[in-house]
Amino acid sequence: MDLRGEAPPARFAAALAAVLVDTNVDAAIVMQVATPAAPPTDTARAVAAAAKGSGRPVLAAWLGAINRREASDALEAGGVANFFTPENAVEAFSFLAAYRRNQEWLLETPPPRPEVAAPDLRAAERIRVRASDRPTNALSPQQAQALLAAFGVSFAAKAPGKLSRRGGVVTVDLGVYRDPIFGPVISLSMTRAASVAEVMLPPLNRRLAVDLVESACGHLDAANRDALISLLLKVSTLVCALPWVIQLELTGIARVAGRATPAATRVVVDPRRGPALNGYRHMAIHPYPIELETTLTVKRGRRLRVRAIRPEDAEAERAFVAELSDQSRYTRFMHHLQELTPQMLARFTQVDYDRELALIALAGKAAVEKIVAVARYIANPDGESAEFAIVVADAWQGRGLAQALMRMLIGCARTRGFRRLDGVILATNSAMLALMARLGFNTSPDPNDREQVIATLEL
Repeated sequence: MDLRGEAPPARFAAALAAVLVDTNVDAAIVMQVATPAAPPTDTARAVAAAAKGSGRPVLAAWLGAINRREASDALEAGGVANFFTPENAVEAFSFLAAYRRNQEWLLETPPPRPEVAAPDLRAAERIRVRASDRPTNALSPQQAQALLAAFGVSFAAKAPGKLSRRGGVVTVDLGVYRDPIFGPVISLSMTRAASVAEVMLPPLNRRLAVDLVESACGHLDAANRDALISLLLKVSTLVCALPWVIQLELTGIARVAGRATPAATRVVVDPRRGPALNGYRHMAIHPYPIELETTLTVKRGRRLRVRAIRPEDAEAERAFVAELSDQSRYTRFMHHLQELTPQMLARFTQVDYDRELALIALAGKAAVEKIVAVARYIANPDGESAEFAIVVADAWQGRGLAQALMRMLIGCARTRGFRRLDGVILATNSAMLALMARLGFNTSPDPNDREQVIATLEL
């Protein structure tokens, strides 16, 4: 909004107030150059008053007032950050937008095989074994196409057409490259020399794939966009499953018979890496461990679904803890707690699957499932051991659920490569101590707290 050079402080304040009540506005930048009608400090006070309590970020660039501390103090009193130049303010604005978007991404739970058919891992392993006999690490075109076909990617028998886009037709290139720090990176770009590739760390789910397609290709019609998204999800699945694929290039991608189809491919492998037998250590972001989903049968014949916790389980986790008896909550958290704080809830449900794991047991039909038990571990700073905890809903205690869930957790910790599981238990929690004895844990008094016992299991 251009307020013109003669705008007094009151007009600045009125304009900002009008902008901030607009539901289409997320934040505002106010830029001011001192004039006789708008002294810098008076204008700063007026803007600060309009910004205060709005609930939206307001940034400012008071030009020519760098050395006027009173103007900056007035802005900061209203929660307005002042920058030396408009460029600095716009850059800060972009950081806010990027931060918000990254926080939204953190709530995503990309599975290792999302929304695609199960790949043929046996066929992929046969290709890896045969590749070890080749003089070069690049697969032959036939091997490369066979590897992609094992993950549902098809190739055109002849040169495919192009994707339709507003303003013309395009083709797209997709690549997978290995960064020395972050591991595999997926890139997507338009097929032209001056095109800048957009990159994203796998694993991808549909939400992340949509963001990548829109960033790299702009607006595509729904059919072409969905075809590219499907291809990205298949490639992401391949990246998660095959740590021995070092580089992959799909060029001239276009839509054929409803599918995003590459014209050519190049695949470079390191056959010595072998299959992923110990999790996803080759990736910066551990995928959601969908392979852990199973069912348990407990006493009285009840079958419970078990899986790793996800961010969207936050409300179910909150309800689970709130419905525990005071005694069960006390034995789990070792202090009186009525409900989880928002910070605790985020910490318990937004899990780094490489360093920690929370297994939940679910009862009821799919639409109304309730958490009835949680068993978790989190890596200790030594990287070799992990601390565990478990809690079972009062109505489900005494049915063997705790033992079954702990055995599953122990197996996961052993597969992950931890050498020891440790846990702290109240000395008065006789049921938990008896469970530890049945599972083979050694127990000893806590040297720092005589009311606690330390349980240890060598893996």
